Amino acid sequence: MEDVPALSIEKVTMEQAEVLLSNLLALADREEEKFLIPFFGIVVTLEAIKNLLASKGFQ
Repeated sequence: MEDVPALSIEKVTMEQAEVLLSNLLALADREEEKFLIPFFGIVVTLEAIKNLLASKGFQ
């Protein structure tokens, strides 16, 4: 990815984070205040988002 401008890499990173967050929201139960996936799955996904953003300098 050396020839890809840094701005493009940042945009892709933000889009990846947005997709992950959107997917989590889509997994919400419409009837009750809960997610339809295990708690651990949510934690792992949120950690992945945090690490993705931190690796690109977002804090």
